[in-house]
Amino acid sequence: MRATFSVIFASMMLVLFAIAPAFAQEGPDEWESNDEMRLADSIDTLYIQGEIGRQSDNDDWFILEGQEGTDPYITLYYDDSRCDIDMEIYSDDEYVGSLTSSSSPDGDEFYVPGTCYLHVYVYSGHGDYEIEIEPGGGGGHYSGDDCEGPDEWESNDEMDLADYIDNLEIEGYMCEYDEDWFVLDGSEGTNPTITLYYDDYYCDIDMEIYSDDDYVGSLTSSSSPDSDSFHIPGECYLYVYSYDGEGEYYIEIDPGRGGGRDDRPDRRDRDCEGPDEVESNDDADLADWIDGYEIEGYACEGDDDWYVLDGQEGYYPEIVLYYDDYDCDLDLEVYSDDEYSGSLTSTSSPDSDFFDIPGTCYIHVYSYSGEGEYTVEIWPDEGNGYSGGGDCEGPDEWESNDDMDLADYIDGYTIEGYCCVGDGDWFVLDGQEGSRPEFTLYYDDYECDIDMEVYDDDEYVGSLSSTDSPDWDTFRIRGTCYLYVYSYSGEGEYTIEIEP
Repeated sequence: MRATFSVIFASMMLVLFAIAPAFAQEGPDEWESNDEMRLADSIDTLYIQGEIGRQSDNDDWFILEGQEGTDPYITLYYDDSRCDIDMEIYSDDEYVGSLTSSSSPDGDEFYVPGTCYLHVYVYSGHGDYEIEIEPGGGGGHYSGDDCEGPDEWESNDEMDLADYIDNLEIEGYMCEYDEDWFVLDGSEGTNPTITLYYDDYYCDIDMEIYSDDDYVGSLTSSSSPDSDSFHIPGECYLYVYSYDGEGEYYIEIDPGRGGGRDDRPDRRDRDCEGPDEVESNDDADLADWIDGYEIEGYACEGDDDWYVLDGQEGYYPEIVLYYDDYDCDLDLEVYSDDEYSGSLTSTSSPDSDFFDIPGTCYIHVYSYSGEGEYTVEIWPDEGNGYSGGGDCEGPDEWESNDDMDLADYIDGYTIEGYCCVGDGDWFVLDGQEGSRPEFTLYYDDYECDIDMEVYDDDEYVGSLSSTDSPDWDTFRIRGTCYLYVYSYSGEGEYTIEIEP
């Protein structure tokens, strides 16, 4: 009998050990494999228990039912003496925020307009974790929150959480230390006039205007109303905040001020406005958007004309200025973003030169003396293009790639380049968002010392700066991955291997 029991017990243990590995990394609320968003476990409760970090199980995904349109407060618990576990939160496939503290518990409130996904991953170690969801945090449209106006959906205190506005009026409420972001539908390529109203006896409310993530201008008067026109080539964001006090505010948007280039009002009877101008364009923030290669304008003494040229990034355009040099002396300055690139200041017409434009090209035309019509011609092909095997260009480079804005796009896992002293090479990698790739840098360390920096969007992550080759390390990349390669000394070929 004892022998029979021993055989049965041994058989049970064999079965147990055979199936155990399949569930060793599965917590009570997990159903492996849940290591991708499309395989996320559906959770209809407010509490999740999981386990992570063993047997290559480094990612757990969950989808929360019923959190659409709310601001849940999510708390992550784990044993921080044994492991460091992090979590990212998504609304549909849009990144919302994360919990990345190395201490437990870690918690925060997140705005989730769509379906809520949780991505749990291990930064180091392994262990159990628990997640608590409090759905009441925030949530719901205007519910009488002291710092929420009729057209707000708190939390809207970050650009990524901006409230979507599809009309021309916004009513809000501002407290000290509260911030409100809005994104305006249909303002791309226009010069809207934006007016801010508030009770300036009780509070001082200010506003900044952005085109995409570029600062355009602001309304910062201590008196109400405050108003101005702004040139918005991209998507228009409004950022409202309290300088002092609190109170209601009201924003009016007049899209006709300037308008689109095809439907703008005919206001060319002004003495100082040419066919391709929409006054006022006397400031870089109000620059007229030009998507062609010729500009016709009119300049008076004391008048300034600004233009922003579409599609000249990374070029060396030749710019030619024509005017009647018998009646007037007109000059022109060229800028790349806000950096001065050069000018045309001859007293004779025509005047021309080539300009290096790594960023967005701005042109500033003004009168040195007199007034009159002018024409600006842009020749984008001159001075631009592939350098074709220069001494400092490797097989996977397209010079000039010496600025982040000119980074070469890489969709593979190997990069071959050539680096000289004073030459920098930038690359942007496809598909590394939300990953932890390992980079290995190879070069001839007898001939040169080549280093590399790694960036997550524009945030510095780390570097490979050993004097020996190969050099390698792993980096956490949440956004778009950029690599910057440069020579510390000497010059030579290099190879970069990416292990995603």
